[in-house]
Amino acid sequence: MNLFHAELFNFLQQSAKKHLISEGIDAASDNEFLQLEKVLKPTSADVQVPLSEILESYENILVDKRSFPVEGKLIGSFSEREFKKLDLAYPKMCRGLPRIYRKGRPSESHIKKSFSHLPTLRRAFIEKALYSLYDQILIDSSVKITLFTWVIRDGLGDYMAALEAADILRKRFPRLKVAIVALVSIDAKVAEDVPVHLIRYDKKCPLSLIPPEALQEMLSSDLILQMPTFYPETAELIHLLQNMKGRSPCPKMEILGEYGFIESSWFHPRTENRSMGLHFLEKGVMIREKKKKTLFDLKDEKLKMLLFEGNAEGYLATHRLYLAYLATKMGGAVYLHALLKSKENDPLPIDICTPDIKWFVEFVDGQNSQGLPVLAFEANVGSIEVHFQDQIYSVTAGKGTKKVRLICPGTLNSADFQTLLSASEEFVGVRGNQSFSEAVSQEKVFFYDGREHSRYFLKDLLALAENRLSSYPKALVCLRGMGKAFYSHMPQDEGEWVDETAFQERSDWVEIALEIGRALQDGEAIRGCKRLSKIIREEYSCNDFLCHILQRALCHRKWPEIEELEKERLSSFLLGSISFPSLVQDMKSAILRKTP
Repeated sequence: MNLFHAELFNFLQQSAKKHLISEGIDAASDNEFLQLEKVLKPTSADVQVPLSEILESYENILVDKRSFPVEGKLIGSFSEREFKKLDLAYPKMCRGLPRIYRKGRPSESHIKKSFSHLPTLRRAFIEKALYSLYDQILIDSSVKITLFTWVIRDGLGDYMAALEAADILRKRFPRLKVAIVALVSIDAKVAEDVPVHLIRYDKKCPLSLIPPEALQEMLSSDLILQMPTFYPETAELIHLLQNMKGRSPCPKMEILGEYGFIESSWFHPRTENRSMGLHFLEKGVMIREKKKKTLFDLKDEKLKMLLFEGNAEGYLATHRLYLAYLATKMGGAVYLHALLKSKENDPLPIDICTPDIKWFVEFVDGQNSQGLPVLAFEANVGSIEVHFQDQIYSVTAGKGTKKVRLICPGTLNSADFQTLLSASEEFVGVRGNQSFSEAVSQEKVFFYDGREHSRYFLKDLLALAENRLSSYPKALVCLRGMGKAFYSHMPQDEGEWVDETAFQERSDWVEIALEIGRALQDGEAIRGCKRLSKIIREEYSCNDFLCHILQRALCHRKWPEIEELEKERLSSFLLGSISFPSLVQDMKSAILRKTP
């Protein structure tokens, strides 16, 4: 190859790579680009590829990639009909692969680097289907799983997730042994029917805090499932367990992250960890069994007396009760005002049970500092009573006749939370994974008020609503308003490349609340929001996947040759050597030979 051809080839090669990156495609994983390199690169100094062939191949790459960005290549790898023929669930895409946008030119964007490697995307796309092939693996009384959870310092949601996972697994596999190892910063109730190791930590949570008996609990398991928050010393924990195992095989360890964390450094596709959530590469959300409870089931005696003084039936006939587990000042303000607006023509008093009152205190302080009334509009409310730690604080709210009580019972146990949720009117406030799952499972219309780390989960929730609720415009007004309230208090992205929410116009919170409140006065909004919850329950549950994680781990532990076969066949599929149906049939046959 003469100097001119060599320089031209290098220039076109780099240009093609740059174009692939702009489309979110990793050149090292793109078959067309690798083929271009192979065909055009001379095998010796005497072989010279015609200039016309170089230019034609380069042009074909650009035309191909301009028409089919990485989402197209990913979806083009599979056929929904193919999945149905194999009796497998096909992932539903409502939001594409994560992109970032140039701040000064929003029309220019590219897929995030962690989502540019096509083989890992293909693996994540088929994982739920692949794991479901292990559904017939038997789980008997000899099998044990340890759920390991790091409960971060914002409540007990992570611990509740572990308890709920234990419940899901034991209902599916009644003879399964389950243990829980939980790192907690606040007091938590020990489950009565599951061995639990509660390990207290203060600010930091080093591995050295885990006592030998908890480590032995993990070592005696067939599977250690860490969920949902990623424990920062996971690699060290695995290394420690491997050194302790002696002659016994080390337990399998799987990591299943919290909702919407697929864009984090711990759970993006290249990590090989998995996260729950609504994105098409995530594994769904936890769905609980719907529990029919009444206020008579409340265990908190103080709360029972405060609410209805022993007459629950009479209370519900004369009051409107709402459960509002809220996280932020802005979200709380929007929720409160939207609720009051929706009930402005209802004469009954309103009780709002809010386990964490901090949002309201911060909101009132902000209003007072600006010389503003507590409520931005009256909505027929005359006063607000705040019940907190056996004290009552009264706030004048307007000239109306309705009384609103904000009742703060403090941390609720899981059973009382479910009871209040069941008894609540429509439009409950939720703020995290577990309260969201409870609301969806109990078929309640919800207002999601998450913290900053839940921004991607909310994106997927709103994308799902936009995709499936076009016939419920009032419900979309409520859900879009929820999104506006959330993003209105998010910090602005810094740097040249930003998330698309950076271009979303910040709305006045009062207008958001009025929009939601007016929409909720129409029964269509309630029906639409309930329709969304039904879709999530029926199409986005991760309960089966949770069971399949255990079944797959046990199968691989008992029959290492199946684990090796899966690695080999999956690798061949990801490299394009075999088809997806071939992968499925090979694994089905191998698993079938090991099951009765």
